[in-house]
Amino acid sequence: MAAILGEPLPPGSAEAADVAVLRERLGVLGRVLSEPSPPREPAPAPAALRPRPRPRRHRRNLALGALAVACAGAFLSGMAWLVTQAGGGGAEDAGASSAQADAGAKGPVVPFGSPAYLACARLVAEGTVTGSGPAPGEAGRRITVEITRQYAPEKASREVTFLTGKGTGAPGVGDRVLFGLPAHGVHPDALFVGEAEIAPERARVTAALPEARTLTCD
Repeated sequence: MAAILGEPLPPGSAEAADVAVLRERLGVLGRVLSEPSPPREPAPAPAALRPRPRPRRHRRNLALGALAVACAGAFLSGMAWLVTQAGGGGAEDAGASSAQADAGAKGPVVPFGSPAYLACARLVAEGTVTGSGPAPGEAGRRITVEITRQYAPEKASREVTFLTGKGTGAPGVGDRVLFGLPAHGVHPDALFVGEAEIAPERARVTAALPEARTLTCD
């Protein structure tokens, strides 16, 4: 009781020892309470959400759609190639400067300069252009030629006039031409301008004339 009230204690008493121990423990407790609390560790970040995988069915539909588009493109390309090849064959046989036949012409196409062509043509001749003007009522040209050499028929003509269609390169006055007129129509189905084009066709016509004179046109 004397130790609690602060009264002096006799030396060597047990109360004095207890008070010393109590003070020491109170000092330790005070130091512990006065120390700052340790910082809290940050909470772990939430795990990233993974995107849900798309259904395989959607990918399959896309693949089938791409395959269908590719097949359609290949089919259209093939058809375009066939049309181009079919259209180019006639142009090669008739020559680069050949005029197209009349729209009303019928029957199979016979190559210019062949015996069958010479036997059935209304006129195959060579000459010089003396007149070139717009065709009346048409978009083409009206060409007049003074004939210098006639291959078929055998009866010679001195002059002939024919029409060239729209988009056909028409010769000018003074040009040398070799042409063929079908049995019907006023447009030549073969027209060659200039010696470079005429020379090989002239050779073909001359070589075919003997056989052509033995044929009749059906």
